[in-house]
Amino acid sequence: MRLTPGVFAILVAVALVLLTVVWLDSVAPASCSDARKSLDHDLTAQAEKDFLSILAEEPDSECAANGIDEVVKQKCADANDQLENGLLAEAEKAYLAVLAERPAAPCARARLWRVITRRCQVADRFRAAEAVDEAKKAYLALLERPRPGPGCALRGLAALQKDEPSPAAQVDQREVQR
Repeated sequence: MRLTPGVFAILVAVALVLLTVVWLDSVAPASCSDARKSLDHDLTAQAEKDFLSILAEEPDSECAANGIDEVVKQKCADANDQLENGLLAEAEKAYLAVLAERPAAPCARARLWRVITRRCQVADRFRAAEAVDEAKKAYLALLERPRPGPGCALRGLAALQKDEPSPAAQVDQREVQR
C-alpha cells in the first residue's frame, strides 16, 4: 500500500485529534466523581487537590465542600492511627496540619490535646524515674510547641526545681505504704 498525500493528511489529522483529546483531558478540571474515586482509593492528597480545584472553579459546589470535609475526616483518622500506635510527634504534626487548613476541625482539636496530655504523661514518667534531664527536655518541648502544652509542663518544671516526686511516684509511694 502506497502512502498518498491524502492518506497522510488523514493520518496526521487523526493523530492531532487524539493528541487534542488527551491534552484536554489532562487540563480539564477534576470532577467530583474523579475526586471521590481518589478518596476511595486512599489517595487523600490527590482527592484534596481535586476538590480544591473544583471549589476554585465553582465555590458553591456542594459535592466539593462535602468532599473536603471527608478529606479532613480521613486525615484525622490517619492521625488517630498514629496516636493510637504511640507515634506522638507524627500525630501532632498531622493534627496541626489539619488545624492549619481547617481551624475549627473538631476531630483535630480534641485529639491534639490528647497528644499533649500523653506528652505530659511521658515527661511525668521521666520525672518519676528520676531521669531529670529527660523530664526537663520533655517539659520544655511542650512549651515550645505552636500550641503550648497545658499547665502540666510548668508544674513539672517547678517540681523538678523543688525536687518533688511526680504524681506517678506519689501513687507508687502510697501503694508501698499499704
